[in-house]
Amino acid sequence: MIKGGIIGLILFLTGYLFPLGAQSVQFKNIKSERLEEVFTKLEIPSFAKVNPVDTKISPGGNHFHYNIQIDNKLVYGSQIIIHEYNNESYNILGYKYEAQAVIPVDGQINELNNTASSPDYGPTSIVDSIYFPTNTGLQPAWKVKYLPENIEVIYDRNTGNRLNIRDCKAYYSNVFAIDTPARGLVYLPDPLTKNRVVYGGAFQDNNDQDSPVLDQSRDTVALSITYQTDTFYLRGPYVQLEDIEAPWDLPVRKANTDFYYQRSEQGFEDVNAYYHIHKFQTYVQSLGFTTLFNAPVRVDPHGLSGNDNSYWSPLSNTDGYMALGEGGVDDAEDADVIVHEYGHALCWAASPDSWFGTERRGMEEGICDFFAVIQSQQYDTFHCKQVYNWDGHNPFWAGREAYNQSVYPITTGNIYETGNLWSAILLDLQAEIGNTVITRIQLEALYHHIQQMTLPQAAMELLKADSLLYGGAHSWSLRNRFCARQVFTGDECIFTGDSDIPAATNPFSIWPQPADDVLHWEINSGFTYCEIYSLAGQMLISGSGGQITLGTLPAGIYAGVWSGVNGEIYRRLILIN
Repeated sequence: MIKGGIIGLILFLTGYLFPLGAQSVQFKNIKSERLEEVFTKLEIPSFAKVNPVDTKISPGGNHFHYNIQIDNKLVYGSQIIIHEYNNESYNILGYKYEAQAVIPVDGQINELNNTASSPDYGPTSIVDSIYFPTNTGLQPAWKVKYLPENIEVIYDRNTGNRLNIRDCKAYYSNVFAIDTPARGLVYLPDPLTKNRVVYGGAFQDNNDQDSPVLDQSRDTVALSITYQTDTFYLRGPYVQLEDIEAPWDLPVRKANTDFYYQRSEQGFEDVNAYYHIHKFQTYVQSLGFTTLFNAPVRVDPHGLSGNDNSYWSPLSNTDGYMALGEGGVDDAEDADVIVHEYGHALCWAASPDSWFGTERRGMEEGICDFFAVIQSQQYDTFHCKQVYNWDGHNPFWAGREAYNQSVYPITTGNIYETGNLWSAILLDLQAEIGNTVITRIQLEALYHHIQQMTLPQAAMELLKADSLLYGGAHSWSLRNRFCARQVFTGDECIFTGDSDIPAATNPFSIWPQPADDVLHWEINSGFTYCEIYSLAGQMLISGSGGQITLGTLPAGIYAGVWSGVNGEIYRRLILIN
């Protein structure tokens, strides 16, 4: 396992002119002169080109995705994202081209023979000619994606030896239209939480059989579904049920709008999965993220050949599906499993093909556990920091805790332990700055995800998201939580000014954030004088009159201290590009 890597760093580099032939009309919203300026800072040789891939839009701005190609062949892992913020500032996350750069392989490679040249999975579905970074430079290779298993294998094009293996599915555990009003029975969020009990006694799976207590634990909910040719289907604006994998159980359909099923019937899991995905996407929309997977997600509530696991399986940058297993407790009976997997779909929608790297994958596991927790908290706080209350924490598997006291780094290389650290940080922040605020900040930061991102880099992106959405009003809380968990260390966690008390609200506008050359603030606020400190407490520059020239300060986090006409002091963390 290798933490970090050469991908996902914030780069301000030199030496490359963006080739005009690689532009696309979908990038017309970037000012051409600024686009050219950004790409001249990337250390990419003239024989390579930067290729536009996709554009995402969030409340904070636009996010333009690129990769690097040589001879029209992808350089594996060369993801670049340009962030064009609403305040007209720019930032770039991405890949530094180095001839000797090496892509760390994923953990699964250690469990499989990495020299076999023959296919190991189902029929070959997608084959691409690429360049794969190795210790000796860029190696011509084949990228083969085997479907439906969604296993990606990189083969040396000359020898046929296997260079890397990646399971592209995002698992929840390490155990293996037309809107029409309707009604259905579901668990809110599961029978144990509703009754505030633990697994056992009358509250057992019992091979998916009905029982009085489990029947009484169901609640009636409203559904938004589709009516077509005298039949009602579980299809809507955010969910489309399909029979994609074994066991082969077609989604239920009815001649009326009452989707009432016993727990032992397959239709119960259909309705439960449909409802909780629709509800969580509705919540995401209410937070202002109206374009984040604003489309029906494909879901098979009975997949994985009945095994006890679930996953999100992205098939391309524009297609993928969720599959929920049936081993032990049916996964589609537990809202935590459903929302966790849908969280992976949201991460993919914001930044496709960034699910790569141990810490990057672990962070996403933590985000998805956090999403599951906040969905369950709407119904009851019983064991609210425990994930998979019904599906796990039983004889089938141990489940997971979303909260503990772990600190960075996680040296085991286990992505779920890394995820537990990240979800614990988010829950700490939820308690301090509120559920709506931290959820919006994390959703905005999804657009900043990139391959091989480390937890410290991800923490920086949360600070940026806070700047974009809230003017940095919560930067002290974020910084302090990251320092407490040792994600930030050293100078980033020391400030020796007169006081280290954060302001409860932002009393005046400060822009742009992140800042480039000049930082401005609202002069009629009464705060006329500003000093910029390092986080170690060293005063670096000062200014007055509503602006301060940043000069040659390197990119990073600084403390801005403003003095008011009546002696007031206001402090804000400042991000500098």
